[in-house]
This record gives sequence, C-alpha cells and structure tokens, in this order.
Amino acid sequence: MTHTSRLAIAMLALVPALALSQEIDLGQLLDKGAVKLAKADLEGLVPGTTTKFTQWTTGPQGQSNVDYSWENPAGGAKFRAYGRGQRLTFDGTGTWSIAGDGRYCWDITFNRQWKSCRFVFKAGNGYYMSPSADDRAAKVTLVKFEK
Repeated sequence: MTHTSRLAIAMLALVPALALSQEIDLGQLLDKGAVKLAKADLEGLVPGTTTKFTQWTTGPQGQSNVDYSWENPAGGAKFRAYGRGQRLTFDGTGTWSIAGDGRYCWDITFNRQWKSCRFVFKAGNGYYMSPSADDRAAKVTLVKFEK
C-alpha cells in the first residue's frame, strides 16, 4: 500500500468521528495530514460564504449541541448570526475578520458578546477550527464554509 493510499484511508476514518460530533484533538488531525491555512488562504476562502459548525454550548436552559450559522459578507460587513440547539436558540448580529496571524475571527452579540478567533486547518475536503495552531491536545471543530 502506498503512502498516499494509507493517507486517504486515514482521512476516511476521521470523517465518521466528526460527523457524529465526537471531539478530536488537533494532534489527531495533524497526524491525518491536516494543513493550517494562511491568512491569504482564508482571504480567498471565507468572503461570500456561510459559516456553519456545531459546538457544545451552555445557555440559560442548560447545555446542548448548538448549530451556529452566519454569512461572511465581503469586507467584514455586519451580519445576522443564528444558533439553534435542542434547548437553546440564539439570534444576533456580528462581524468577522482575519487576523494578521491567519486566525478566522468573529465578534457576535447574542444575549452577550462572543468574541473568538480560531486557526483553520484543511484535511481532505474538510475544514476544521482550533483555538491553537500547535497544541496537539486542543479540541478541533468541523466547520463548513458554504457558497
């Protein structure tokens, strides 16, 4: 079996874990051949897309997996943001940007302000966000940038 074949099989093995919202570590993702996107990569990828991801969230009604979604208008213009979970619902507004170090950032106000920046990695055809570029124990989140 060639190295490419083994890498393709390893990438396919990663997909079910992420599809079931199981957490994986950045180290596991890097071991599968993931590559961190640079600022220029994100500048070509993000504008004009809709960001979608699921995250375990605590809100007034308790904890739930919440599906977040927002558009990324060109120039970081203001957008509407949504969060939908079994027991939690969020509607808000925000802006997005790409930091100088290549992190994808958002500043959203639901019932409180949510500012965050994440490094984006590409593995196979998927994209993943991580709070760290090199902490192998950091949890990664599957993210979609849909046109």
